Amino acid sequence: KFTKVGWTDQASAQLATIDGAAGANVDHWRHYVTNGTMNLVAVTLDGVTQGFVVWCIEHEPTRRAIVINAAAIAPIKGLCMASTIFDFATAMAAQNGASVLRFWTKRRGLVRKMQPRMETTYVMETTL
Repeated sequence: KFTKVGWTDQASAQLATIDGAAGANVDHWRHYVTNGTMNLVAVTLDGVTQGFVVWCIEHEPTRRAIVINAAAIAPIKGLCMASTIFDFATAMAAQNGASVLRFWTKRRGLVRKMQPRMETTYVMETTL
């Protein structure tokens, strides 16, 4: 189950487990979730929080995109969380009039799992 929530210490701790997610990334997500620019959802199973997803809507000149900015979810036996997040993002797109889904990731496994459903576009970035 995906439920919109406010920022918590638990979200900070779990999102900080993402490879390459330095404290600055978590602070960035916290700032934008707190001011309403991004959304935070808790992923629960049987009432127990398994993880969190940070997402937003990007307004482009000719379209809207649902962007999955970050996701940190404990493995759940029998579920493919990549597919589950894709289905969640697709539902958010339908609810918000978006025609594009975009996932930010460094995870090669997620890229591999999503390639049949999504085009792979590369962004290169460095911190100066």
